[in-house]
Amino acid sequence: MKKFILKYAYLLAAFLLLFAVSFFLFSRPEEPVIVASTQFKAGKDQLNKTLENLDVQGFADTLGAQKAALKTALDPFLEGEYHQAEETLNEFNIEYPGNLEAQYYLGLSLLYQEKQHDAFLVLKPLSENDEFIYKEDAEWFSLLSSTEKDLENAVKIFRKLAASPNSKYQQAAATVLATIQINPGHISFKKTKPEELQTPQFALIIQESKHWWQNILFRNSLLLLLPIGGLYLILWKNRINKISKTMIKEQVEHQTARIRLEKAAVEKERDISEELLNNILPAETAKELKEHGQTLTKRHELVTVLFCDFQGFTQISEDIPPEELVKFLGTIFEGFDRIIGDNKLEKIKTVGDCYICAGGLKKDSKNQARQVILAAQEMVKFLYQFNITQKNNNKPIFNGRIGINTGPVVAGIVGIKKYAYDIWGDTVNIAARMEQASKPGRINISENTYHLIKEEFKCEYRGKIEAKGKGAINMYFIK
Repeated sequence: MKKFILKYAYLLAAFLLLFAVSFFLFSRPEEPVIVASTQFKAGKDQLNKTLENLDVQGFADTLGAQKAALKTALDPFLEGEYHQAEETLNEFNIEYPGNLEAQYYLGLSLLYQEKQHDAFLVLKPLSENDEFIYKEDAEWFSLLSSTEKDLENAVKIFRKLAASPNSKYQQAAATVLATIQINPGHISFKKTKPEELQTPQFALIIQESKHWWQNILFRNSLLLLLPIGGLYLILWKNRINKISKTMIKEQVEHQTARIRLEKAAVEKERDISEELLNNILPAETAKELKEHGQTLTKRHELVTVLFCDFQGFTQISEDIPPEELVKFLGTIFEGFDRIIGDNKLEKIKTVGDCYICAGGLKKDSKNQARQVILAAQEMVKFLYQFNITQKNNNKPIFNGRIGINTGPVVAGIVGIKKYAYDIWGDTVNIAARMEQASKPGRINISENTYHLIKEEFKCEYRGKIEAKGKGAINMYFIK
């Protein structure tokens, strides 16, 4: 039996899932039985008659103002605006208390908004008032409004009306009782409004009793347990399969251990080579070079280029031994490397004391200009801390100047030996001019860069400043 279940576990799980879906579809409770009748509504003719009586009686007598106010209050009811009718009739009843017709239509307005309890409180006294001309109608609608709350008593009244040949609601009451007998269950009345009717009608809703297997607790429990059983079968079979695969895997690994060790050694050498290549070239360029053996230069439309060098570097290089100078530059450039790495920028190269990096080579984005500015600010802070240490140790100070420009560049590698990634274009030249025109500890940016970051960084306009080979250029200091 165990082998049979293991063999057909997936098929059994599918059967359980299919059975659960089928049970869900076919065990749904039946739709309620709906019996609609226009006899359940307050006839529009009745309202028109009320309005005609008001017109015939006229508004010139002592009750003229009250009649005119009632006619105005009934206008929203006539248009089917029952919420508005409730408000106008409430205002009328406050000004003219005791008007039975106003109370009657107020009750209907509440009933048509399905405020059954409030409607019952208004209509019930009218149904017991022998002086009210619509007493029979008030009794009928108070009965409808009380059905959900007191069904047993409502059924008694339906029987009474069905047995009364003088009641105009005899046929309607008989229809309700007949429907209840054919379709036993919970009954209620809900408002409907077919498009062809001007006023609402009421529909008799009968919710049939559910079968035991339609009980919500049983239904939901079965729907939960069947998929869980199927899932357990799948997990159990997968576990057996996993154990078998593990045993096979151990045997294979034991036989191929020597091969794996050799492969690991080869992969280690390859990783070292790839890591070295990735340190020299951007990741995308390195990947292209490995896959195709060559790379193509690419144009980037929005690249922000940063140049940084040190004022008085020639004098510093003459005053200290080369080994010490290289050590200081190594410390500074290592700090710069960490900063541009954290800001996801691309280091281009170092030329002597000049450090060059850029943002936007991976994707063109205005946001890259912001990242370059943030990196430049961190570089200024790094140099400030570095120079404090240098000063305390009586060592030379490196006053950095930073220049930044944004625009299109062409990037790639040239040649076939000693690959070096570089960028070319007028954008690079102007960035170099920005650095040359900068001052120690300051970040000098071009107008192109300024327009990209002016909303986020405070800048100081320097005016047009002569740049070698470029003429007068608008420049800005980052504050």
